[in-house]
Amino acid sequence: MEAEILIASSPADGAVSCWDLKAGCERRRYKPCGSPPHGIVSVAGGFASSQLTEGKSSGSIFYWSWNKAQVEVMSRQNEPIGPLVSDVKGTFIVGGGVSGDIYLWEVASKRLLVKWHAHYTAVSCLDLYESLLVSGSNDGWIRVWSIYLMLDDELREKAKQPYDLSFQAHFQKVTDVKLCFSTPYPFIVSASEDNMCKIWRLATGELIREIKLPSAVNAISVDPLEEVIYAGARDGNIYVREINATSSSSSGHVKDIIGSSLKQGIGVTCLASSYDGSLLAFGLENGMIRVWDTRASKLVHSLKHTTGPINNVQFITHKTPQNSYESATAFLRKHGSTLPSHSITSPRDNPRIEAAVRLPSSSPQPLEPVCESLRFMMEQIEHHQRRDPKLECTQGVEKLTSSLQQSNQMNQQWKKINEDLYQFCVDQILSHSENNDRP
Repeated sequence: MEAEILIASSPADGAVSCWDLKAGCERRRYKPCGSPPHGIVSVAGGFASSQLTEGKSSGSIFYWSWNKAQVEVMSRQNEPIGPLVSDVKGTFIVGGGVSGDIYLWEVASKRLLVKWHAHYTAVSCLDLYESLLVSGSNDGWIRVWSIYLMLDDELREKAKQPYDLSFQAHFQKVTDVKLCFSTPYPFIVSASEDNMCKIWRLATGELIREIKLPSAVNAISVDPLEEVIYAGARDGNIYVREINATSSSSSGHVKDIIGSSLKQGIGVTCLASSYDGSLLAFGLENGMIRVWDTRASKLVHSLKHTTGPINNVQFITHKTPQNSYESATAFLRKHGSTLPSHSITSPRDNPRIEAAVRLPSSSPQPLEPVCESLRFMMEQIEHHQRRDPKLECTQGVEKLTSSLQQSNQMNQQWKKINEDLYQFCVDQILSHSENNDRP
């Protein structure tokens, strides 16, 4: 079974709290945690956090498993690591250093795969979508990277520059950045201490829209449909803006939608949207965590973490323990009859922006449509043969044969994925059995 929980951290008590929102209570508290803003990510079987220690020039990455409270040291570096981001599966982690370097680790082996110099100043925020990474820095610059390119030494040496896109987005620190791919034209949303939120076209770096706010923005969140931006400001308000608003309506300040539930002067420090977008969690400078129902427009939870500022909040899907057979059966039932979703076509403006095939998504597509498409193609072949065996049949068969070949390739991909899923389930069963055998 899967349950969506909320985790939060604060430098005041050096702990991460784990909240069950259905019950409205705290489930567990993990220590020690000296995470900076954007410094907590969900990984396979738990979560990881970058650690900042006052007075020290080195940094560490800590890892916690859901099944035990003891912390594990995943990595140690010669510089403090700030923001972290992970892929959807939680198999690798990307971190940004105060020197401007970016690191990429494999979670399972705890091995550093690659490191590169990304910015002239400290990396302040990161976001990852499949093989694309976007980074923001303290000097206001944003850069887009291909993970594939950075992992390939030969390709990286041949490239004119290591990044896919680089531009100065703000004149002050970039406090948050998001990659959005739900539209035919992917875009980037950025926020800064200069009181601005900006929307950029990913393919070219062109500024699409800028939104001026009354206060500096500490964090932003984009709803799952990528239609609305939530901006948490230092004046204690959360501002909302429709991403596709007309240019005529973008000149004024956006309205405050959650300010009525907050006391003025208590700054909003961090934001997170739930997976379905129904909830918006935000941390405050006074140690409170509040959860807002975006559909009913009301406050549903007010949680006390500590007396100091909250610097991270995040929704995480936690798989509750099951016996081995139930776990494997549930996994196969959920993922075994799905096909990979469409690859995202790289924009022609920037052919170096690569795309990756996504494995089973949140809205799985059943296998039956593939059979239906094959049946449809055979019917079309017969139809063309009846109409004109010399012209239409030849052209139609060529097109449909090509489509049939593509379908066969997809079926091969499906077969490979099914084998991988089967191996994953076997590994899960063996791992669970080993854990149960331990005293």
